[in-house]
This record gives sequence, C-alpha cells and structure tokens, in this order.
Amino acid sequence: MARFTHAVTLDAVPQAWFGRIVRAAHDQTERLLAGTGVVTAPLRPGTRYAPPDSDVRFTVESWEPRVATSGELTFADETIGLACEFALRSAEAPATFDCAVQLRLPEGDQPAFLRTWSWTGAAELARWWRSAGRVTVTVRNKVGVGEFRLVPVRVDGRQWKVKVTAKLRGQGLARPLVAIALLVLRGRVDRQFVETLRKAERRWHEEIPPLLRRDPDELVQEALSKWRADRA
Repeated sequence: MARFTHAVTLDAVPQAWFGRIVRAAHDQTERLLAGTGVVTAPLRPGTRYAPPDSDVRFTVESWEPRVATSGELTFADETIGLACEFALRSAEAPATFDCAVQLRLPEGDQPAFLRTWSWTGAAELARWWRSAGRVTVTVRNKVGVGEFRLVPVRVDGRQWKVKVTAKLRGQGLARPLVAIALLVLRGRVDRQFVETLRKAERRWHEEIPPLLRRDPDELVQEALSKWRADRA
C-alpha cells in the first residue's frame, strides 16, 4: 500500500449558507419529482419516479426533511449503467451524508478490468465546522482500491485548512503487480497527487467566493433551469 498526504487551504463556506443550499436543493428536487410547482403532500417511500423519454429512474426510500432523505437513482442504456444510493440526515439540519455508486462503462473504450467501478462516500457535515468531522471516499475496480480522506485541521470564519490523505493498493491477482508499480512510480504519483490538489485549491479560490455572495435559493433555481434547458 502507498500513502500520500498534502494539505490545502480553502476559502471557508459558512455553515448557515451551506444549510440553505441543502434545503433549497431538497425543496426543488421535491417539486421536480412531484411534477408540480407546489408540493401538497410529502413524497411517499417506495414510489418510483421516471421522467418521460428518459432512462433515469429514482426510487424514494425516505423523504422526511427533519429526519432523513434517502433513495436510489439509476440510469441504464445499451452502453452504460449507473446506480447511486444516498442518505442525507437531514435536509433541515445537515449532519451526515452517505452514498454508494456503481458504474458500468461500455465495451471497447477500455480494458475489461476497467469497465466496472464503485465508489462509497461519507461526510460528517455538522462536525466539519467544529474541526471534528471528515469526508471519506473509497474507489474500487477489479485491479485496485483508492481510499481518500479529507480532515479539517483548522476551521474558522475565513479559511479551512484541510489535510488530504490518499491510500492506494492493488487487490486480487493484481495486488503484487500494483504494489511493484506503486513502488517504482511512487515519486511520480506523489507529484501528480500534489499538483492535482493545488489545481483544485486554485479553482476553489476562483469559483467559490463569488458563489458565496449569491443567494442560495437563486443558485439552486439557476442550476435546475440549466438542467432543464440541457434536456430540452
């Protein structure tokens, strides 16, 4: 197993602003799924929503803004398959978010052992602003596993200092080959890891502050309008 670590400094996102984004996204999604401008009743668990002329399906598992929202989103056609399960606790007071994604890529674009991927993620949202939470993501395919962890070292009203750790290893028959490759290429992988995070840090500084000056409800509505326009 190879381990890589780097720290980034990011413009802080106010917890209250983040909470408004989550609530607005939850409300707009509810309206979209209900197919009306105003929701008159909660979405019912077990209900499947399927937009006309679309391969997307969404199944509600729970929809209680004060408790938890969870469901499964799937997409499949003749070339690609995607399944995503998620759980948010809760929309009115975001505390945790968990998700699991399965992806099947089309044949011919890459080797067979790289056509199936899975991701699992967990975020301790409420604890993040107390410098006590963390975000973890695990990526798997038939060849290897990547584990990524983001931990806030310092959180204040202006900046976050975040420690990012990546652990890479092979699995199955490829485990010894991946171990040798990581040993030989460790320096190159480490440089690429740091450069990727630095680019992400620069983009965050460029793109996040302007968004923080905007109204969260308007941002969500704008994103939804763009999504509708792209589908038209």
